Amino acid sequence: MAKHTHWAKLWWAILQQFGKECYRTWVSEVLSMFAGGVAGAMKDYLLSHGHTSFIDAVFNGSIGAAIVFGLYAIVNLFRSIWLEHKSESAGTNRQGVGGAFVVLLLVCAVGSGVVLAYESFRSDITTLSASADPGAKDAELAQCKAKYEAKKVPAESPKSLRRRIWRLTREMDDFYTVKRQEMQAQPLGANEDQGAYQARVQTHWQEVEQECKRKFQDRATGIVQELKAKGVNTHILNDGDFSVILDQRCLGPQEVAGLRELAYRVDAQDNAITPTF
Repeated sequence: MAKHTHWAKLWWAILQQFGKECYRTWVSEVLSMFAGGVAGAMKDYLLSHGHTSFIDAVFNGSIGAAIVFGLYAIVNLFRSIWLEHKSESAGTNRQGVGGAFVVLLLVCAVGSGVVLAYESFRSDITTLSASADPGAKDAELAQCKAKYEAKKVPAESPKSLRRRIWRLTREMDDFYTVKRQEMQAQPLGANEDQGAYQARVQTHWQEVEQECKRKFQDRATGIVQELKAKGVNTHILNDGDFSVILDQRCLGPQEVAGLRELAYRVDAQDNAITPTF
């Protein structure tokens, strides 16, 4: 480390080291990055067949290279103090002038950034604190409310068609579950032959059929008629139409599942859902 008789000479030596490091950074990292940006701009320009702006891409690459150089310069500015302490040789005046010029650019860049950030922050605060015209505000609120009301979907009624279908099919599912459990609780007895057991099973399900008709036949028939009136196809594959089945007997467990599927052919306002394809 060289001995300096005045603090100004010390800082001049630091600026010389700083200028030397900035030149090294400019030659190696920054120029390489700028060359890469130009190459990328040319690639985009050629691949787009001239639709992208080559000048804009080169300008963006130059801005990126300048930012990288500024970051390196800030790091080198702090490193230069240590480098001057370790160096045995003095730098040149040209390096010192270059270092001082870069410091001046850094100060201007940082100051410009602070001013721009302050102006942006001040603009946002002014916009937020600006008093609104009460009349215009009320008109805007009324307009938003009108748009909301126009697009608002009415709440689905608990007595909507599809809710009644789901409720009916759930009750019928529970009904058949209970009847199956009742039959399973009365297996073939020790002194009962197979013929007697089959007769008992048949009698059980005949009674189930009659009870099903009493509890659900009218409701199911009414729902199917409403669906047909809405234009919904109530035909069930391989078994004919639901209305025909209900004229003859109560719906079985599998047909109950088919009736449940019909609930998805109407919306919350009981309108038929028809495919648009």
